[in-house]
Amino acid sequence: MDLDAALALNHARVDEFIAATARLGTTWTPPVRPGKWSPAEVAEHIAMSYRQTTELIGGKGGGGFPKVPGLLRPLVRRLGFAPVLKTGRFGRPVKTFKSLTPTDVPGTPDEAARRIRDALAAFEATVREQDGAAIQHPSFGTVRAADYIAFQAYHTTHHQAQLTAGPRP
Repeated sequence: MDLDAALALNHARVDEFIAATARLGTTWTPPVRPGKWSPAEVAEHIAMSYRQTTELIGGKGGGGFPKVPGLLRPLVRRLGFAPVLKTGRFGRPVKTFKSLTPTDVPGTPDEAARRIRDALAAFEATVREQDGAAIQHPSFGTVRAADYIAFQAYHTTHHQAQLTAGPRP
């Protein structure tokens, strides 16, 4: 997948996510299950992932992602990144990084949509400014920009399923 196709896929997945949040109505703030995030927290997590990735791509730090020793990054990339690109799906659920755990959540789906769209616009602008250069990720090592953008798209879709109490993909 090239850069433009990855950006289009990512943008479409964000649009789908935002449309799903708009349909939630009064189920916005309660957790979908005991011990799980509310839709508001899920939406903020998505916005945070775009903001932190923008920092990473823009060279403003590691984006809050865990720094894996260089020798282990190819293994982490092979086990945690490549399978998502191959299948378009995340495997079994894992606890997120502390830096991506939401604390300040949007009060409404409209506010979430604004936060996500603002974060996405900054992300896309930064990707374009970097001209699609490879990303030096502190966990995965060097990855193609188009691949990481597709990874972000699949991440957004993964969390869209968590907006309701239905089955998780």
